[in-house]
Amino acid sequence: MKLDELDDNAGGPSGGPDIVTEDPRAVMEYLEDLETLIEEDHVQYARETLEGIYESIRMKMYVTRGQMRAVGNIDDGGQKRKSW
Repeated sequence: MKLDELDDNAGGPSGGPDIVTEDPRAVMEYLEDLETLIEEDHVQYARETLEGIYESIRMKMYVTRGQMRAVGNIDDGGQKRKSW
């Protein structure tokens, strides 16, 4: 199939990211919390990932559900590792 044969109305992914908040104050508060978390010993195994999420949020000034889920999973995983 060639690109010019594709149906423009066929659908596909719609909308943008699943944004939780774009409120500047809420975003800044989340960034502060994330900055604190990044320094915690139990999340050092995923520090680069957390720093990437931090930079993405800082540049776009919104927080997505996926970012929050990833940060929560890293924090939870680190807590579990800490208790081993």
